Amino acid sequence: MRLSDEVNCHRTMYNVSSLDQCPVSKKNIPSELREIPRWVNWQRKMKEETATKVPLAAEFDQAGNIMDPSNHRSFEEAFHRYKDKNLSGVGFVLDESDNIVGLD
Repeated sequence: MRLSDEVNCHRTMYNVSSLDQCPVSKKNIPSELREIPRWVNWQRKMKEETATKVPLAAEFDQAGNIMDPSNHRSFEEAFHRYKDKNLSGVGFVLDESDNIVGLD
């Protein structure tokens, strides 16, 4: 998958109500980032006719706080949960000590 495909998925997520899952390709995520265990899953939910990305608790399929480290998982755990439970996507939790910039 090209990066543009992932960008189009996020654009589509907010405009089309039928999108269930954004494609996640391991090869498009740098290994250095995959090694940091601050990954979460998220589910697309409609809120007043607007699609939102709801981060999920690590152990349950309900809304969770991404700032709570107990909700963070390795990339592999988050990726397998995404696939097994047909969740909308995986996300990385940024920390100011990383010196990483992310766009969403």
